[in-house]
Amino acid sequence: MRNVLQLNLLALLACALAAPAMAGPAAEIREVHVASKGDKETIDVHLTSSVVPAVIIATHPDRLVLQFSNTATPNRQQVALVDQNGVKAVRIGLNKADPPVTRVVVDLNRSHPYSVAMTGNTVRLTVMPASSSGGSAEVQNSDDDDNTLASLEAPANLGSAGCPGKENSH
Repeated sequence: MRNVLQLNLLALLACALAAPAMAGPAAEIREVHVASKGDKETIDVHLTSSVVPAVIIATHPDRLVLQFSNTATPNRQQVALVDQNGVKAVRIGLNKADPPVTRVVVDLNRSHPYSVAMTGNTVRLTVMPASSSGGSAEVQNSDDDDNTLASLEAPANLGSAGCPGKENSH
């Protein structure tokens, strides 16, 4: 019985170690584009392949974090100062090197409703106007003219990088 348990634990450990290698090549963030659309801010993350991010709501200070597993980014942190519609800044950086985990951190002036949508290899985070109810909200598609605030492009050489801040979600 003890041998069977040890064998099962060994098999489980082997699977856990092999999982990152089996995940395939890492996606890469090519560009992060920030724009104003009326009273909303849109943050478009353009990737080399489709990745569904985890959304982390962090407080003290208020932040929205898109965490991309198996995704690489430039070898240094990048920051775009926004100061529009409740968005202070957008930061991108590698949170973990192996397997790569990249975070796009949106610094907010306070809690804001938001929505996340995916189209192909692009993830769009829309930050809505602050309301007393908070929470997330639906995005309505419109053909408003973009007021581009910032665009962060990944350099050709991707590698290890510092963390954009190991935020804790509270």
